[in-house]
Amino acid sequence: MGFWKALERDGRSQSVSINCSSAMLSDPDFVQNNLIAAIRSHRVPFRDVIIELTDVGETGLEALKEGAGRLAATGIRISIDDFGRDIRDYDRISELPFKELKLDKTLFWTCAQSKMPPLPLRELIAYCEAGKINVVVEGIETAKHRAVAKLLGAHQGQGFFWGRAMP
Repeated sequence: MGFWKALERDGRSQSVSINCSSAMLSDPDFVQNNLIAAIRSHRVPFRDVIIELTDVGETGLEALKEGAGRLAATGIRISIDDFGRDIRDYDRISELPFKELKLDKTLFWTCAQSKMPPLPLRELIAYCEAGKINVVVEGIETAKHRAVAKLLGAHQGQGFFWGRAMP
């Protein structure tokens, strides 16, 4: 959060992404007394926070929906991280109040290497776009990866093509 504060002081406010498991988001005490409280104590506007849900299959859906809903009600955005790594992801995509989907790099690379047809990923991206859900393709490391992501209809990507991860 300190890096975010420095950017804000320079007039370059950015989103802050925080990884959370489904177990964390399913725990009302954690959501209210840890997560929301920490965001408030650092004075980060809720609109600038993205919670990256690192798994969607490890806990009960109702508790997860309640926790995600509590966060979404504050203006915090929910992102599904590494989407496509687990088949259970597909079952839950329409039931959670998320605003961003991060397409898993392994799934993307399988498509980029022509080991699977591009149609399922194109359809997924179109589905998300229709629901005003931002899609970020993870694992873009080469110009070819970037071109494939564009062909799939993606507007955002993440990966070493643009630079290494920062601390």
